[in-house]
Amino acid sequence: MCAALLFGLFASHGCDAGTFAALVAAYNLLAFGLQPLLAVAVDSRQYYRQAAVAGCALTAAAMLVAGALPLPAVCVAGVGNALFHIGGGSVGIRLKPGFATPAGIFVAPGAVGLFLGTWLGEGGFFAPWTGALLLGAFSVLLLAHATPILQPRYRPERPLGRGGLILLLLLSSIAMRSLLGLALSFPWTSSRGLASLLVLAVALGKGFGGVLADRFGWMRTAVCALLMSIPLLMFGTASHAEKIVAMFLVATTMPVALVAVSESLPREPAFAFGLTGMALLVGALPGFTQARPLAGMREPMVAAGLACVLALYFGLRLARLSHRPKPQGAE
Repeated sequence: MCAALLFGLFASHGCDAGTFAALVAAYNLLAFGLQPLLAVAVDSRQYYRQAAVAGCALTAAAMLVAGALPLPAVCVAGVGNALFHIGGGSVGIRLKPGFATPAGIFVAPGAVGLFLGTWLGEGGFFAPWTGALLLGAFSVLLLAHATPILQPRYRPERPLGRGGLILLLLLSSIAMRSLLGLALSFPWTSSRGLASLLVLAVALGKGFGGVLADRFGWMRTAVCALLMSIPLLMFGTASHAEKIVAMFLVATTMPVALVAVSESLPREPAFAFGLTGMALLVGALPGFTQARPLAGMREPMVAAGLACVLALYFGLRLARLSHRPKPQGAE
């Protein structure tokens, strides 16, 4: 919905590329940068479902005022997206504590939504009132269901220095994976069919990444998948299949990194989710600066990829999250 709003405004208002880039930047800063700040309040009251409902409602309101007030609409949509992510993400993390599967299922549809929203907005097929109705319906459905029982994690407290190092490593791996996205160029995605396959690979990678990690072990799944993706992305041929497989492998690491951060902040699931959103934003920032040309150079990006692998490996190892999770209650 947010992608459809942004690209719909661009198509309908005919704004220049600079104005559109500013709108996208403002949206991303609010949608991802605000997550940790809002999460502090959400965690303090444990209003996870309520945050998700508020996120849907705010984004619906943005749809209704988009035509008359485009900039306020984009800002409200950014805040709504932030609230929905930390609220819904907290539920996903805590439905089965210590397991990556629910978190992977929660984040998986995002790539598909971004793709469809961009297509609808650019093509002029998106009517804001339909988006507002759909989001309003989702808000009602979320309100109609009782908050699920979210089991908190009470892992033994670690020394502050070690816990901070674990978080730094895990968040650095997420930021560098986001940075790697700057180096990827898929000119063949101008084909709607191939672009759809790429998006589907990302969604399936996130969705099945948690399942595979819970089955075969977090370290084995995430680190090995990320390591295998680097040669395919940086040194492979222009084969479409190679790149699609590589993006599937990269995407499998997302639910593991997300839940691993949550395991390091066992009593603040919203804040943990918000920090991962902030890390994605930090990794993408060079794309808006003069450092962007470095993304086109193979050597710096290979170094970033290897650093990403090492940060994830040592983060998981220090957090002792290399094995399959224990059944609930085993602690």
